[in-house]
Amino acid sequence: MTRHLDLPSIINADSISDWLSLINFIETIPASNELLSALNLLSKLHGNDHDLLTGLNVIAPLVHQNCDKLILLLAQSSPDPGHLSTKSRKIARLNAMLIRALCLAYINALGQKSMPDQEKTETLAKILRLITESIQANSLYYNRGSTTLWKKMGGLYELAIRENLLEKTVTDHSSDTSKNTKLVSLFKQSLILDLLNAYRAPFNKRTALFDIAGKYADKLDISVQESTHHSFIWDTRTELPILSGQAKSSGSNSVYINTDCLTQHLKKLHPELTDRDSWFFPNWQKLNGYREILDSLTPSMPRYFEVVVGMEACLELIKQLTKLSNLKRLSALPEQSNNLNDIELEPLKDINTGHIDLSGSGLSSNIERANIQPARFENFCSAQIRHASIRINTLVLILSNQKPPDLGIVRAQQANPNDSIGWALLEKLPGNLRTVVIRYNEKISRGLLLRRANGALSILLPAARYSSGDKLEITGDNPRTLTLERLEETNDQFICFQARVD
Repeated sequence: MTRHLDLPSIINADSISDWLSLINFIETIPASNELLSALNLLSKLHGNDHDLLTGLNVIAPLVHQNCDKLILLLAQSSPDPGHLSTKSRKIARLNAMLIRALCLAYINALGQKSMPDQEKTETLAKILRLITESIQANSLYYNRGSTTLWKKMGGLYELAIRENLLEKTVTDHSSDTSKNTKLVSLFKQSLILDLLNAYRAPFNKRTALFDIAGKYADKLDISVQESTHHSFIWDTRTELPILSGQAKSSGSNSVYINTDCLTQHLKKLHPELTDRDSWFFPNWQKLNGYREILDSLTPSMPRYFEVVVGMEACLELIKQLTKLSNLKRLSALPEQSNNLNDIELEPLKDINTGHIDLSGSGLSSNIERANIQPARFENFCSAQIRHASIRINTLVLILSNQKPPDLGIVRAQQANPNDSIGWALLEKLPGNLRTVVIRYNEKISRGLLLRRANGALSILLPAARYSSGDKLEITGDNPRTLTLERLEETNDQFICFQARVD
């Protein structure tokens, strides 16, 4: 077990300076681990004898210096940033953990003593910049920012409202030239990065993404007052990412976000970002409510399909279809097959629902009729579905007599209050499907494996805490280890990672 350097018994600027002199000449990774251990203790420290805030102001520059060194080590250890080795991922994670720990220590210090408004505002500004840095650091290994910090930020926003601090001016040191900005703008930067799914941005486009959040934060409109025109909802008391404005509001905890001004500004100054072939196009569609895709829908002769709505129903039906598919293939497998795509992980690709009688399976009650029309955008379609529980981010399985089922995600919806039939915009996830049973941290859950046409493997799991680099056990007669490579999407319904089977 590694023995860490003991912190001073009394925390203040002088004692922390003396302690840091012991760390200055330690190599980067051991020094970072020392700092992390110390910050974890400082994030829980209480007592009137300590001057925690001044101590943190002394330690913070060295933390940032070590983070810069870690990023340099990361670049040296991973020539191809699109594919992180185990060593590279550990370095990236240590960098993110350092920033998170420093931020939590500052949050602890904020509650330790009463402060004048200006000092409290400046401390809040430091915390909010660290939350933005956390999102950036986590994106280096394709992960969402710390969910703990995200929930803490909600509490800080409520604090800033109660004490009328949102419009207070602070100095922004994030650019080469210091400038004054309002505290609320720092909240908006993190909100924009969450909306834009920073973890999913191409590596060579991340700087551009962070620049957008920094430059145009003030173009985001946020309010605790509900509006008929809001685009998104932020629940300040949960770890959930920002949800569509069509999601059910949680009431007094909700902050309503309107992106109209932001999208108009981006379209005017950066029209190249709105191009269909642009790397930013998926973000653009999300920000503007998929309007361009919705406008591409044209009335046509309806095509009726059967659909299954909701993750559990999708999992159960795919499980039953896979059993029948495996029986069909069983006789064709070599006796000693150890291929990665053998019967344990073979995707569902040679069976369709037209061959199956579901009446005795208990699944027929989950199947609905839907009128589906394609959009002029690849992998998007509209659907009229008679289902009371359908909402944004709901998974929908589209059944066909001619081919295996398609998996779709509800991206927009409109319900008729006088009818049980709802309208939804679906984004299809092309690929072959099968279910797996996963064990992680002694917990068992089911997931959907999606094998894409290019061979890439994704797994969709019920919404929970998972992180890039986590290793999950696929249970069964032929157990395998599934490593989560990079986060592709997370919301209130599910979490999806690109993955590999070891």
